[in-house]
Amino acid sequence: MLQLFYGRDSLRMDEYYLEFRKNYSEIVPIENLFPQTVEEKLGTTGLFSEKKLFVFKNIFAKQIRLGKVSQNLDQLLKVLARFSDRAILFIEEDEKKLKYYKQYFPNILTKEFKVSQVLFTFLDSFKPGNFADCFRYWQKAQLTDAPELIFFLLKRRLRELLAVRQNELRGNYQPWYLAKLKSQSQAFETAKLLKIYHSLFNFEVGQKQGIQPLKVSQALETIIALNL
Repeated sequence: MLQLFYGRDSLRMDEYYLEFRKNYSEIVPIENLFPQTVEEKLGTTGLFSEKKLFVFKNIFAKQIRLGKVSQNLDQLLKVLARFSDRAILFIEEDEKKLKYYKQYFPNILTKEFKVSQVLFTFLDSFKPGNFADCFRYWQKAQLTDAPELIFFLLKRRLRELLAVRQNELRGNYQPWYLAKLKSQSQAFETAKLLKIYHSLFNFEVGQKQGIQPLKVSQALETIIALNL
């Protein structure tokens, strides 16, 4: 059975996945995407193959150019289609890749982990001189999304803004989204962006080391108040 978990709410997806994997006696992450290697691994499962879960993560990353899937991945997906009797799970962060999964696996079972629109509005509103609107959207976002997810996506947005400022942004971005990033990045001085990003990074390190007294929500509110 082929299944797909997809969406940007990585926290809820991880929680669901941890419960889901308990149905299997063995989890087999697949990182080598060479078609022949994967075919051999899936074809030599032995007894109780139904108790194994084969997991692929973000397999379309850097594999699509001008709307076309790379030759290697195309061959791999055609191999996987022949093993639909195996327990195969795809985990995909980019919801825009759903159409490619459907293209190769029309009957794949899907479960979406969607981030609320207000969270994206909060991310867009994060810029100097916009404290009132940004804080209001932050409060609304907390009603539907975990502070940890908001923290993660804000850190990623800041990383994108820094990459735009330094002409180092990599990946397939839609023109409208790229224009939005450029506009938002221009609202900041580079030094300011670096300062905020390092604040988030240092908080995360302190939290992992158990020396950070603030909660995630408190840290975010402090960063908003001090920098906008």
